[in-house]
Amino acid sequence: MLRLKSIFIITAILITISLSGCSEDSDPIAPQEEHFEPVGMVIFDSGIKVLDYYAPDFPTGTTEIGDTIKISIGLSPHYTLKFYDETKTLIDPPTDPDMTFGAVFSNASIAQLQWDAGEEGSFAFHINGLAVGITKAEFQILHAGHADFRTLLVPILVQ
Repeated sequence: MLRLKSIFIITAILITISLSGCSEDSDPIAPQEEHFEPVGMVIFDSGIKVLDYYAPDFPTGTTEIGDTIKISIGLSPHYTLKFYDETKTLIDPPTDPDMTFGAVFSNASIAQLQWDAGEEGSFAFHINGLAVGITKAEFQILHAGHADFRTLLVPILVQ
């Protein structure tokens, strides 16, 4: 009898914990949060393409003209972005304030992303050339602590 009562109490506790552990975020019926999942991007300088990155066609490990962003020491022009969807149609950047743009550089002592005051993480930015050389950048769209989109390594030549 005591054993059956103990099993019942343990089962009741486990059921209570599992039911109270479920939050609204894990509701399988609730609509899931949308992610911005482009397959490429284009960096523009006043309407002129600086980089045309379409993932399926982008050559990895090259520094061919068109595959390399070339800047001088100091701030690049003010760049803007558009993204490719799965049909290779250019679309605007996401407007969700929780989505930001960033990059991870293989050598951040050569170049870094920089934004105008108050625009940190926006889809309009500069690349700051810090030293002559070549570095590579993985551009990312960040959302809720993870990357919804990331490029292959893109060469950046600072002259």
